[in-house]
Amino acid sequence: MIKFSREFDTLTIYLSILAVSLFSILLIGTPAALAEERLSILYIDYPPYYVSGNSKPTGLLISKVDKIMEKAGIKVDYTCYPSKRVLYDIQQGVDVASIGWFKTKERESYAKFSLPIYTNKAVGVFALNEVGKKLSVFSSLKSIMESRQFKLGVIAGNSEGSYVDELIKLYPDQISEVYGRQIQLLKMLEDHRVDFILLPPEEVDVLTKEARVTRKFVLLEMGDIPEGNKRYIMYSKSVPQALIDRVNNAILESSK
Repeated sequence: MIKFSREFDTLTIYLSILAVSLFSILLIGTPAALAEERLSILYIDYPPYYVSGNSKPTGLLISKVDKIMEKAGIKVDYTCYPSKRVLYDIQQGVDVASIGWFKTKERESYAKFSLPIYTNKAVGVFALNEVGKKLSVFSSLKSIMESRQFKLGVIAGNSEGSYVDELIKLYPDQISEVYGRQIQLLKMLEDHRVDFILLPPEEVDVLTKEARVTRKFVLLEMGDIPEGNKRYIMYSKSVPQALIDRVNNAILESSK
């Protein structure tokens, strides 16, 4: 009986250790444990997608990403940077991500991308009414650039999608770059320092209100600009693929 008791005690201890080990493994795999992981996200102050606030940023894409990260069990720290600084940190392999970027071949050479998180409406040619009358005789952005009569204002480091980016490269003398925010471009339009900029319809009301412009503008559709540039989360290559996979799964779940 004593021998049996010792064997029973040994078995009990063994089973207890096994149970604790299994519980630990299960605990590691739970959302509560996964939620301890953090991701630093850089964003550009660019309404209506990202708007800096007193405590945390808000905006169309900020709220969308918040829901995705919550579903993925990842806590987020937001920092507002200019677009050039964001791209520099991504290129340097800093352990960060940034949201709402277009995917280009150049960026794919130094960054990883999520599944799409948002699709824009097609950008249009945005100009003062009097300039818009001159631009309205053109049916495509390409024909406007080929005319070499008009100056296009752009944010340095931003992409408008592969088609528009290639046109911009072909006509550098027709481009005026700004190291700042979209609001500065609207002010430049008012002051006739550029003739037009490119905006999707969903940005027009927010930007004109924030810039407090007093002149009248027009948004012209161009037949050659592709519909709906997709926006992605862009990661530096130092961000673990396992984390990116979790975010992609959350994106898929959120789209159902």
